[in-house]
Parts: sequence; structure tokens; C-alpha cells
Amino acid sequence: MDYDVPRQVFTCRITGVIITDNAGNVALYGSEFGAPETGLTITSAPDTVLPEIDQATLSPATIPATEHSTDIRLTVNVSGTTAGVNGFDVYLIDSSGQWIPAASGGASLTFSGALTLSFPLPSDVTPGTCTIALRLSDQARKSSSFGFPNGTPMPGGPVTLTVT
Repeated sequence: MDYDVPRQVFTCRITGVIITDNAGNVALYGSEFGAPETGLTITSAPDTVLPEIDQATLSPATIPATEHSTDIRLTVNVSGTTAGVNGFDVYLIDSSGQWIPAASGGASLTFSGALTLSFPLPSDVTPGTCTIALRLSDQARKSSSFGFPNGTPMPGGPVTLTVT
């Protein structure tokens, strides 16, 4: 069955239904086809569960400051989302507390399981140890953050990148 309900629509009245049986016979229902109303309505459930992660790993964990072509892979295990994660922002937080944007964008829709985000080392990162911070967004435009100062920590402790 195909349904096309616009985003941010919380209630949608069904004005037409086409039913085809195994013999190929078609039945039309609803005002869309000049037939009586279907009386059907789709009502979306509210998204009350923010995206969560229960594991985060980084590879490689050490990289030379001059290496900007190697992909750094942050893999998180997504759990507890009803709307599916489809966006992210990754930051490196250096020893002075400066937030350095590393990657941002859309992600393949993930309701649970591993989500790998790849990014190169930003050019303005100096040698030292950086902490990884992550913001995940779901289809309902709700977000959760992990690893930011004074925020929700990464599960299992800080995820760090050493730049040599």
C-alpha cells in the first residue's frame, strides 16, 4: 500500500481508497471517486522519545595533524528512537574548550543499530587531545546531544581523538 502524508501533518483524512483483489477487480471508495466518505483518518503518534546511543567508538583514535585525507569513523549504536535518526553534527572539542565543527549532514535512516559517521580531520585542529561531541536529529526534528561540556556524556565515557 502507498500512503503519502506530508511531514508535520498530524491528522490526515482519507478521501479515497482503491482496492484491487487477486483477480484484478477494482473497488473505489471515498469522495475522491464520487463514492461515500470512507470515514478513515490517519493520526500520527507524537514523537516523545529522543534519539539515544548506548555505545560510541572512534577509528582511528590517533592521527597526525597533517593527515586530512584519512576518514575518521565515529560509530554509534542508536537505540530508543521512534522517529528514526536521519541527521547529525560532529564536533571536536579541544583542550581549551573550543568547539571545532567536524561533520554535519543527513544520515541513512536508522531506528536502531550501528550508525557510522565519517569525516576528515578539520584543517584547524592543532596537536593534542580532542573530545568528540555528537548531536543526532530524528525525522521529527528532535535532537539529542552527547559529549558536550556540561551535557549528556558519551556512553562509556569520553570518546577522544589524539592529534599528533
